[in-house]
Amino acid sequence: MNQPSSSTLVNNTDNNIYPIEVLRQLSEQKLTGCLQLSANSVIYYLYLYRGAIAYATNSIKPFERLERHLRRLSHKIPNLKGDFRNSVSLVFDVDTENYVDNPTDYKAILWMSTAGHITKEQASILIKNLAEEVSDSYLILSKNYHYQY
Repeated sequence: MNQPSSSTLVNNTDNNIYPIEVLRQLSEQKLTGCLQLSANSVIYYLYLYRGAIAYATNSIKPFERLERHLRRLSHKIPNLKGDFRNSVSLVFDVDTENYVDNPTDYKAILWMSTAGHITKEQASILIKNLAEEVSDSYLILSKNYHYQY
């Protein structure tokens, strides 16, 4: 993912604003990078490109979330059946030291697109749907959090 451009927000434990406000501030600045926010033992990763969410994931079983979305797509794309999904999971569902710079669920989507298993349009839809699912839970967070950008 892209590295952040200049930003006034780096680390913060100021709980006077809601997490949605943090995202709004970054969006208004049209920043590119990753907002990492911890709340209730869940870590959210919102990847921004020029202020817009390009991808979003969190620490709650990201590959299970990806597999669930792939299962839904398998009705339209026959080559996404169980064996294929399992092989993708075996290759990409590994612990990485630096998930922020290398989200393996996102990498798996890019690989599926590049290898021709899904089209670029299908990859875009998959990325959008995953980001929306994660963003929905992010939007209802309370003020008890810590973030860094």
